[in-house]
Amino acid sequence: MRTIEQVWPFFGLRVRSGPVELRGICDADLPVLADVAVAGIHDPSLMPFFFPWTDMSDDDLPLNFI
Repeated sequence: MRTIEQVWPFFGLRVRSGPVELRGICDADLPVLADVAVAGIHDPSLMPFFFPWTDMSDDDLPLNFI
């Protein structure tokens, strides 16, 4: 069986600078990222996004985020 990196090589791309690594998001990352979104990613009194997707309820945000 092929890996996702063999099918789409860009998934294997990593950009590192010190402790920071940028890479593509895979399916296994989505539950963790949804939890981070529910926990809050910005001050609730400010809206840094054009569409206020972070204002959804904790029940609706994970599914809509993913």
